[in-house]
Amino acid sequence: MAVEWVRKPFILRPERKKLELWRDVLTTKYSRAWTEMFEDRMKQSGRELGIQFDFNGHVGNSFESLRLIHWVADCYPSKQEVLTRILSRNHFEKNLCVGELSNLLKACEEANIPIEEAERVLSSDQYKDELQKEIQETARVTHSIPLVTLHWKNKPSEGVMIQGAESEETIRRTISQFLNSHAQ
Repeated sequence: MAVEWVRKPFILRPERKKLELWRDVLTTKYSRAWTEMFEDRMKQSGRELGIQFDFNGHVGNSFESLRLIHWVADCYPSKQEVLTRILSRNHFEKNLCVGELSNLLKACEEANIPIEEAERVLSSDQYKDELQKEIQETARVTHSIPLVTLHWKNKPSEGVMIQGAESEETIRRTISQFLNSHAQ
């Protein structure tokens, strides 16, 4: 049996219209003490996985990055994970916010995705309605990112969801339990 990995689009703050300092967003939502503890914990966890988190950058509305990922999945499916990893690395380690068009295009260039095509898609309304519908559907089942479903390709209704910033151990255990419960 084949397993299919599916990315579900979700936006934490769809109302966000402008860029904001990431640290300020966290401090406003929680507190300065919580934010410092969170940053320390994330940096330590990241180091163990080779990720150098940097919380000095900006966050913005991620709709256009999700639309780009959606388009890439449709037209260049083998590049979707490559692009997603580049965007994540750029956002979390290099302070290149996914809410800025220039950063999206730089990521496409790095992933060897035709920039002219990406610009055309992002300057059009292509995928907007479809993506908005998917985001609304995802918002019905989670309020955290990432949201990933894993299901058997020939049985899409039999799957498992991984939500939020789960530990590597939790993700491994969830996937292992899923695979073991459906082994034939």
